[in-house]
Amino acid sequence: MIHLTREMTMSGLGIVTEYDSRDNIFSPEDGYQYKLEWLLNRDFFGSDLDFDKYSFKGLNYWRLNKKFRAGLRIESEVADTDEFITPMATPFVDLRGIQSMRYQGKYVAMTETELTWDLDHRWSIKGFAGVGRAGNDMEGIRESANRETYGGGFRYVVARRYGFRMGIDVARGPEDTVWYIQAGTAW
Repeated sequence: MIHLTREMTMSGLGIVTEYDSRDNIFSPEDGYQYKLEWLLNRDFFGSDLDFDKYSFKGLNYWRLNKKFRAGLRIESEVADTDEFITPMATPFVDLRGIQSMRYQGKYVAMTETELTWDLDHRWSIKGFAGVGRAGNDMEGIRESANRETYGGGFRYVVARRYGFRMGIDVARGPEDTVWYIQAGTAW
C-alpha cells in the first residue's frame, strides 16, 4: 500500500522585535507597526527538520484629513532550508482575493494598500489593491509573476468605545472573486 501522508513535527524557538505606535489595536486609523521575526526549528526543540524562518511585516496607517485614511502593508517571509518543508510551514502570498496557501515558495514578498472614506462617525467605505510574489530562491522570486488583487468594502463601528469596526470586503484575485467578513483590521 502506498502512503501519501507523512507525519512531521515542527517545533522551534523564536525571537521577535516589534515597534507599535498604532492608535488602536482593533481598527487603527493612524500609526505604525513593524515586526521582525526569526524562528529556529531545530531537533533540539523537538522539530523533525532543521531550518530558519525569517519574516518582516510593516503596517502603516495615515489619517489624511477628517474624511480620508490610507494604509500600506509591506511583508516578506523566507524559509531558509534546502529540505522539504510541509505546506503548512511554507511561506505563501497572503492577500485579500487569493486563497490561503495558493502561491507558495521559500521566498515570499507582498504589499497591499488601502484608502478609506469615512462617510460619517459610524460608516466607512474602502478600496484596496495588492501584489505579491513567491519563489524558491531570490532568482525565482524575481522571475515569478505578480499576483495582483483589488477590491472594496465597507465598515461599521460596532463598538464606539473601543473604535472596533466590522464589515465586508469583496476582493478579486488572479482566479477568483472572494468575500470576507472582517472584524477589526484586515491586516
